[in-house]
Amino acid sequence: MHPPKKQKAVTPDLNWCINNSSSLTPSIFIETFNYGDKASANKRYTSILDMKRFNNFVPNASQLRADFNLWKGSQQEVTFWNNRKIELARETANARSRVSVITSIGRIGAQEGLRLGRDSKNKYDSSGSSSEVDNNCSLVRVIINDEETLVTDDGDASESAEAERLVGG
Repeated sequence: MHPPKKQKAVTPDLNWCINNSSSLTPSIFIETFNYGDKASANKRYTSILDMKRFNNFVPNASQLRADFNLWKGSQQEVTFWNNRKIELARETANARSRVSVITSIGRIGAQEGLRLGRDSKNKYDSSGSSSEVDNNCSLVRVIINDEETLVTDDGDASESAEAERLVGG
């Protein structure tokens, strides 16, 4: 007697295509699974359309395959991919802008912290009380999105070994 056959795991994209077969189109598939290049998107979509499981569960599988064959190479596909490239470029630019703004805010915060620390040290020295901020400290370590930068009290960012040595890194 043979052991029972193992069932293959159903991938999330295959399962999604089966569940959404009534409204499935190449463009919806590409956007849903965030494909950025035509070759890999078409390869995966073709693979799903050719799967036995997909064909067993989707009554209109042959129509979806025929529609896909018409779509490939069409002006509709060319326009879709041109628009997709623009959309992905905008998303990348927006993400980079957000990181840049967050990094700048972190650096400004570090600079202000140093300035306030020096001001606080100078203000309370005459009264004899102590401050936790060392007036000799000229660098602050800023970590944003797992990226470490050292900021001097004049606002310059440094990643040098000398800067590490100065802050005891």
